[in-house]
Amino acid sequence: MTWSAKRALGITATLWAMIIGSTTTDAAGRKSQYVPVPGYVCTVGRAFEDEVWIMRRLDEKGVQHDAHMDWKLRGGDIWQPGVNAIWSTDGDRPLEIDDGAVFLQWSPRLPPKSRAPRKLTIELSTRARAQPWPRALMTSTPGYPSQTTMLMTSWSDMRAYARGADRLFVILRDRRGQIFQQAALAPSAFADAEAKIAAAVARMERMSASFRSECSHENDISDNDVVIS
Repeated sequence: MTWSAKRALGITATLWAMIIGSTTTDAAGRKSQYVPVPGYVCTVGRAFEDEVWIMRRLDEKGVQHDAHMDWKLRGGDIWQPGVNAIWSTDGDRPLEIDDGAVFLQWSPRLPPKSRAPRKLTIELSTRARAQPWPRALMTSTPGYPSQTTMLMTSWSDMRAYARGADRLFVILRDRRGQIFQQAALAPSAFADAEAKIAAAVARMERMSASFRSECSHENDISDNDVVIS
């Protein structure tokens, strides 16, 4: 696994973290026996490696139990900003593109400790602006530079923002509002992503139609773990 893939693994695994349990509790507070539910797991793409990854679980009749999808903007430099989006749904509801959550994150290369800013904010702007006011429409709360600075928004808002922009810039600012680092982000990345996501979803539908032969059988699909394969 590459360095950038390991970094993506840590960030995405954090985003996918879920609380799971092996028993259920009834109205009286009594714990009931856990009963596994066999079914099938279908996957498109390789988690943390490919640009688009989808995992869908089906019961033994082929009815969807849950589904999850991940997209990340490829970048060769781990010190540059990264863009990741996730989708998740329970039951037989389909994954809807507008229900995605987009995470813009940056773990920049820091100067010597004596010159490192105490806190940074990350913003997405349509122009490279030296002045901090007025604030960009998409701006995070201040975070420590030793950690990943992150901004979260919906896929539909990010897409609309990108469609109306000739250029986009990811900007890190220090507590005084001065630019610490900045990088360009292609607005076309999100339209390109939707085309690739549509192709991956179509492939998943074809696999699901032949799930007994195309997907792997599992003894239990009833827990809340996101299966990484």
